[in-house]
Amino acid sequence: MSVLSKGLGKRRTIICHHWGKIMMMMMTHRKQRICKQNLGMTRPNVDQKVSFFPPMTNHCVETFVKAVERDIGKLEWSKRHSKTLNLSREERVALQTLKDDTSIIIKPADKGGAIVVMDMETYRGEALSQLQDTTHYRILGGDPTNDLKQMIDNLLKISEEAGIITNRLKNFLQVDNPIIPVFYLLPKIHKNLQRPPGRPIVAGMSSIFQPIAVMLDTVLNPIVGIEVITAAMADLGLPGGVVDLLLQLLGWILKRNYFLFEGKFYEQSQGTSMGSNVAPAYANLYMAHFEDNFVYNNQEFWP
Repeated sequence: MSVLSKGLGKRRTIICHHWGKIMMMMMTHRKQRICKQNLGMTRPNVDQKVSFFPPMTNHCVETFVKAVERDIGKLEWSKRHSKTLNLSREERVALQTLKDDTSIIIKPADKGGAIVVMDMETYRGEALSQLQDTTHYRILGGDPTNDLKQMIDNLLKISEEAGIITNRLKNFLQVDNPIIPVFYLLPKIHKNLQRPPGRPIVAGMSSIFQPIAVMLDTVLNPIVGIEVITAAMADLGLPGGVVDLLLQLLGWILKRNYFLFEGKFYEQSQGTSMGSNVAPAYANLYMAHFEDNFVYNNQEFWP
C-alpha cells in the first residue's frame, strides 16, 4: 500500500540526465518567449514547428533561466554522489511484484486521483462489453492507418494547390510515421467500488489524426455537431474552401476514429472519443447550441 500511495507518477530514484533537463528547461523558456512575442495575437500559430526561438525580451526571465541552469548542474553532481533512494527495499520488491503480476491491472481512477488495482479479467470484461456495442463501435478487418494517411495526404495536397492552406500548414497536418491509437478504461470507482464501470479513453498522441485535431481545436474553440459548426464557421467569415476542408477533416475524425485493443482494430462510429484534442471544443459547441435552443429560450427556465 505504501508504494501505491506514492501515486503512479512516483518512481524509484535514478541518475538524472543533465542534458535532458537542460533541454526541457530550454523548451519551456522558448514557450515563454513565444507567448511574450505573440501577446495580443487572436489565434495561435498551429502550423509553426520548432525551429524558431524568439530573441530575449525580459531580463528577469533570462536571469531566472541562468539560475535554473546552474541549479540543474548542482543537482546532477549531487545525484551522482548520493546513494539516497526514495523507496525502501521492501517497496522496491513490492513494486516489481506488482509489475510482474499479469492477473491485475493498475489504473488511475476516473475521478479523485486514487490508484485502482483491478482484476485483469474484470477490466477486460468491462472493455469488451463496451466495444461490443455495435451502435458506437465496429471491428475492422485490419489496420486502416495507410489508407487514412493516403486520403489525408491527397486532400491536403489538393488544398495546398488550390491555395486554401499553406505548405507549412500542410506539413504540420501530415504525420510521416503515425502511432496507432490505443483504447483503455479509467475505472469509475465513485459509481461502484466492486465492479466499477470504465470511462473509455483513446490515446491518440502522435496518431494520424492528432495534428488535425490540434488545428481543429484551435479553430473551433471560439465557437461547436457538424451542423452547428457549419453555421458557426459562416459567422466567422471563413472562405468556402477553408470551411469545406475543415468539415471534411472533422468528419474523418468523428466517423473514422480507430484504435487498437488486444490485437484487434476497432472504429468508433458515433461520437468522439476522450483523448482527442478536438473533443472538448466539439462537446462545448454542441452544448452551447443545445442551451441556446432549449434552455435560454425556454420560459420554464426563465419565468
